[in-house]
Amino acid sequence: MISQIIRTLVAGIVAFFFSRYIASEQSYWIVLSAVFFVQIRVGYRLSSHLVSELITGVLTAIGIFVVAHIRENPYGLAVILSLISGISVYVGFRQAKLFWPAFLGNLLVIFSSGMPVGIFVLYGLLIAMLVTMIICPSSLKNQTKQAIKTGWALSEKLFRVIFTVYIDQDYATQHFFYEKKIYYLSQLFFNKAILLHRLNQSNDKKVIQMNRIFEIIMGLGSLRYRVDDHFNFEIISQELKDLLIVFLAKFNAKKSEDSIENIIDRLEEVYRGALQIAAKEPLGFLFFISELRALDHELST
Repeated sequence: MISQIIRTLVAGIVAFFFSRYIASEQSYWIVLSAVFFVQIRVGYRLSSHLVSELITGVLTAIGIFVVAHIRENPYGLAVILSLISGISVYVGFRQAKLFWPAFLGNLLVIFSSGMPVGIFVLYGLLIAMLVTMIICPSSLKNQTKQAIKTGWALSEKLFRVIFTVYIDQDYATQHFFYEKKIYYLSQLFFNKAILLHRLNQSNDKKVIQMNRIFEIIMGLGSLRYRVDDHFNFEIISQELKDLLIVFLAKFNAKKSEDSIENIIDRLEEVYRGALQIAAKEPLGFLFFISELRALDHELST
């Protein structure tokens, strides 16, 4: 939002001084076009932004040239404007992401009222594209950085909720509340992962690690489906509490009094002693321990 405001202000200021340099009665169209075109955003990449601006600007200029040449013929003018408006509405409804480019281009053609201002529209287009090339890359970089930061924070929250399910005794009575929270956090993470994919950042090392950690946490959460009796979690409640503390500290790059490896070893001892006898499906806890070691490894790299 802030970067969009900055782009609009910069485009408007540059276009204003350029229009003063041109010193024409219709030079204000440079400002109008630059401010309009810089609002166009299709996709999540710089190339998508530039291509969408270029196509919209060129088609708008062509429409204005056509309208300017038939402005003396009111019937022809009405037909052309109706045709351009119809095409714009159709494109906007068929492709939601193209609504604003079609709407803004159509608006400029109608506003031109047959004035020969196509060349000023192209000047405004060039200014808008120049501003986009200068400011947009840093905006996309910040967007990527923020998405990764949010993804890590969501993974930490999801880990906390899943371990709370195992530690608290009220999961059976508050089942819907916990499941809704896990689902909500998962959906937020998926949205960030999709955004990073669209930003062409799927192969970034931090993004790959973030996705792996999320998969491991979801694997840890699957234990609640494998254990019917919550009493099994009471047997390892102290180990679970300790793991929650040390893992949250590791998520935030803080030191903890005990090591994760030692606590996992303690948990494995309990598993080999009591859980193998008490649990109906003890294999689920073995997978759980394996996932804990994998999470510790990922957070350590």
